Amino acid sequence: YFKRLPDKKNVRAIVMDLWSVYRQVADECFPGVPVVADKFHVVRMANEAIEKSRKAVRKQLNTRQRLKLKDDRFLLLAKADNLSEPNREKLAEWKDTFPELGACHEAKERFFSIFDATSRADAAERLDSWKEELDPLAMQHFQFVLTAVDNWRNEILNMFDVPVSNGYTESLNNLIKGMNRMGRGYSFEVLRARMLYDEIARQPTRK
Repeated sequence: YFKRLPDKKNVRAIVMDLWSVYRQVADECFPGVPVVADKFHVVRMANEAIEKSRKAVRKQLNTRQRLKLKDDRFLLLAKADNLSEPNREKLAEWKDTFPELGACHEAKERFFSIFDATSRADAAERLDSWKEELDPLAMQHFQFVLTAVDNWRNEILNMFDVPVSNGYTESLNNLIKGMNRMGRGYSFEVLRARMLYDEIARQPTRK
């Protein structure tokens, strides 16, 4: 498909998640076109790491503590700046009680801050500092993040030169999945027609 794509000279950037096969296709079919790692998929890795650490800590707890930590899951995933004061206090209590969890939360917050950078050079400096200063307590849970940022460093930093993302596509994918769940056994043709024409067909003036 990409080899036959017309007007490839008009392609200015290619955005993708962190799957090497996509990058191989891009290199072969669009040589010289910058590849950008999709921000959502990059940032999500830090949340996956904090979830791994939370589940590891939960195994050490009694039933009451486990239920409590499960309820407070969102405290660990949310950006600290967005939490209310009571929730910040609850988060601080968990971090004090479980240093490993605290170290992973700090690593996640610092990873998020990389993407607040205002330039590629600034982002590169923040990324290098994050790697060098990663707490050993967080290392086991963030090892796959370290590997990914090493393997995809250039593509991650490209997002600061070419600020594009797959947000629109990901949003449409979620809408399509939601539409598919509402029915049963839709064929591709029916699902496509629903996505293209459902809103128009349901207008009061239509029969």
